[in-house]
Parts: sequence; C-alpha cells; structure tokens
Amino acid sequence: MPAVRWLSNGKDFRGIVAGTTRIGKVELGMNDIHISGLPLDEAARAEAVRHLNGPIQVALVPAATAPTLPNPWRRLPPAVACLVADPGDWAAVASTNPLPASRDQQPLRSHLATAFGQGQAIVLDSRTMATDAPLPSLTPTEAPLPDWLRNSVEGIADAVGPVRSRTDLTALQAGILQLGDFLTPSHEHSQSIEGRGKRRAGDYWHAINHRREPDYGNAKYWFRHVGNHPLFAELAAVVPDLAGEFSPAIQSRSQSLIESGRLDPFHVVDLVSDACRRHDRELIRFAERLQWIEMVALLEWTLQDATG
Repeated sequence: MPAVRWLSNGKDFRGIVAGTTRIGKVELGMNDIHISGLPLDEAARAEAVRHLNGPIQVALVPAATAPTLPNPWRRLPPAVACLVADPGDWAAVASTNPLPASRDQQPLRSHLATAFGQGQAIVLDSRTMATDAPLPSLTPTEAPLPDWLRNSVEGIADAVGPVRSRTDLTALQAGILQLGDFLTPSHEHSQSIEGRGKRRAGDYWHAINHRREPDYGNAKYWFRHVGNHPLFAELAAVVPDLAGEFSPAIQSRSQSLIESGRLDPFHVVDLVSDACRRHDRELIRFAERLQWIEMVALLEWTLQDATG
C-alpha cells in the first residue's frame, strides 16, 4: 500500500479509511473542487487547490483545536485517525472528484480509502475552523461492529508498520474499537494481552472499557494493574485548563483528581460514577471532555509502544 504524505509534520503514513459529510461544491477559477465537512475560507480553499494536482485527488484540512479538545486528525496518523473520528466533524475535505453524498459509512469511507491507499490523499496543515464534534459517551450504547471497520482494524499493522510489539498492536486495536464505542470486541482484544505490553496499554484500555460499561469496581481493579502510566502526568497538566472552561464548582471538583502531579484514575472513576448517577449535565460534559483527551493521548502512547 503506497505511503500517504502527511504534510503537517513531513512524515509519511499509510491511510486506510476516512469519511465526509455535508457534501457541497465550490468552483475556484478553472478548478471544479468538491468540498465536504467543515467550511473552508478562501485562503484555505486556495491552498487545498494548490495541492490537488498530479496524483493527489483529496486534501484533508483539520480544524485547529485547543489542547482541551484534541483533534485526532492533528494528533494521529491518518491510518488511525480515520478509524476513530469522522473527518466531517473535525476537518474539511476537498476533492477533484465528486464525493459520496450518503453518510452511510461503507460507500462514503471506502471512496476515500481508495484515495489514501493509492497515495492520492494528503492531510494539510491545520486551519482555524469552528467545530462542535460529538464526543464518545461516558456510558455508550453498543452497536454492531461494521464489516469495513472490523477489516480495517484487523489490517492496521499494514498501515502503521513496522510493528515492533504485536502485544501493543493488539492494545492499539482495542483502543480504536473503544473510541468507536465497540466495547465487546475492544474488551476481547485488551483481555487477550492481560499484564503484557511495554506500558500495559491493554490493561489501561481494559480499565476504560469497564468504566464505560459501567462496572466501576472492575475498572478500578484494572487501573491497579496499569500502575503509573506516563499519561497520568500529562493529564494532570491539562486538567486545570479544561476545568477553567467550566463553572467554579467543576474547577473545585477537578482539584481532587490530581495527586502528586499525576491524575488519579480511581478518582476519575468516582467522578464518572457521580456524574452519571446524578445526571449532572455539566459534570458529564466535563468528564466526556476529559475522557476524550485521555483516549486520544492513550492511542498516541499505544501506537508508540507498538511501533517505536
């Protein structure tokens, strides 16, 4: 599978699938360009057009978001980002060819899968665009796993290789499935590598899975297996900024999440439990944002462990 040029950092990654929504068409000079997803201003459109030449037929422009709302299309290689985040919610997509008008995932994403797989798609530098992307629920309702996603997850090694740790690759698969709210197959992957991996990422995903079921006691059990993951220190650094976007009551509650410069995962479990039990909308929104930051960052760590 040819490499995809990811221009935002100069590295090459190989893509699998991507998705788009809200199909429209704009015409720029002699270029008939089809636009979907978030709106592009004239300067961004012109930049996209500049790259749509030769073999490149699709240009994806991620929205520039704050650290408290990480955009997977900025933080992850396309091969992973396209499996966990619909570009229509996080980016604008420009194409020289018509894009499928249906949001049904199979025809829509397989169209762009071909472009990424054949080296005909690129991810450009981020632009400031407003996004109100939906985030995964604290306690999701699980849907059947689509065949296209199952096949993409099974073949993820071909997209992110070379793989140095098959154990952590399994953890990566568990994480991708977890972000899609496919808890049962995610659990099967994480449970199969219990206590293994460079940083026991599988156990971390296992703990998140039980926190979301919800089975809070079991979640704490697996967090005890995780130990002191370096992500806890990263999360402790971002919690104050995240809490600052909420009420003084949330800011006060957030202070209990941090101990000795690291996020306490057991206190996070209690936070999620309280938010869901009390149906506290603001606390739920705060916990969902924290969960999103956690899961995107954990995917980064897991990918690093699998390929580094």
